[in-house]
Amino acid sequence: MKRIIKLMTFCALLASCSKENTTTPSNPNPTPEKTPSELLKGTWKIESSVSNEAGNPSTLPDCSKDNLVTFNADGTMLADEGAVKCDSMDAQTSTGTWKMTSYPTLEFKQDATTEFTVVKVIQLDETYLKYEMPVDTRIYTLTWKRK
Repeated sequence: MKRIIKLMTFCALLASCSKENTTTPSNPNPTPEKTPSELLKGTWKIESSVSNEAGNPSTLPDCSKDNLVTFNADGTMLADEGAVKCDSMDAQTSTGTWKMTSYPTLEFKQDATTEFTVVKVIQLDETYLKYEMPVDTRIYTLTWKRK
């Protein structure tokens, strides 16, 4: 079973990707009508992943383009592999928890783990969730679109 962290960080493990993010989200900050935690709640579909690695601006493999993650109001989350799995042995879904105690910091983890992955949210609005995640010497920028 893929760990929920792996779903959120899959491009960190895939060095062969090369397509850049062509989406330009319009609002870099949360709307004042809702708190960041309220905006995060809901289902998101992965749209792109870009690395700051020179010569390798990583993007999504085809098998990840239908992956979903749902952030629930109670702090739980559900990751879904979608119709096309990257590894047929992986479970269709996995669960975890999330918290956003101090915006722009978002933390999430798989239920079976003890450590949270910490990311910096750089955009959160009704349409997009975009965050930066350091992995070793690289920084990955992942963009999710509300489903």
